[in-house]
Amino acid sequence: LIVPLRAWLGAADPAGLPAGLAEHAATRDWRPLDVRWGEWHAIGPFAARDVEAATPVDRELRNMVPGGPGPDLARGHRGKGGEVAWRPLELRGGGREMDVGVVRFDGLYAPDKSDPTRTRRAAAYLYRAVELTSAARVECLIGSDDGVRVWVNGGLVHERETSKGIDLNEVPVSLELRGGVNHLLVKVANEDGIWGVRLRNAGSLDPAAVDAAIERGVAWMLAR
Repeated sequence: LIVPLRAWLGAADPAGLPAGLAEHAATRDWRPLDVRWGEWHAIGPFAARDVEAATPVDRELRNMVPGGPGPDLARGHRGKGGEVAWRPLELRGGGREMDVGVVRFDGLYAPDKSDPTRTRRAAAYLYRAVELTSAARVECLIGSDDGVRVWVNGGLVHERETSKGIDLNEVPVSLELRGGVNHLLVKVANEDGIWGVRLRNAGSLDPAAVDAAIERGVAWMLAR
């Protein structure tokens, strides 16, 4: 029961779905999206009281407009405690998938004895280029700890000043991507403690959630 049900839940083709879902499935565009997610680069930490506090990276948004070169990944900036630089992240899937899991800045920029407050009242950034053959809207879910801002091609598309934790079901975000190269910038602020973000496709299924739903359904049927 479980394997066929999992296969049905993850089906990309609406054919054969129960009547209650067939009409909804017919409204979906099931064609695969030809998108190439570039490698994530990170920079930080910067002193910031919240996600609205400006840093040198915010001034690079002028280079992230459509057709622009994007941020200068070879350029360093004055950060919290000294010079900071962009660096590629070693993430699952080579970092070239939309969902690479939770990026933990408190691990990347862990405090040390010389600067125990390094991650307090700080901000960090993620940047990647996204290339499409034609324009498309990508629906995402984003979770962060703490506040977050998201820009696409230099335009602010999402902002949340505070967050109680990384919860992927918190906030849906639409990314309006153009044909060609797009610039995606994410800024995450931190008051103290856990500091991270995760971005994933809203159409993808969380395996843990699927398993939990299956177990509840099986338990219900056995109890009848």
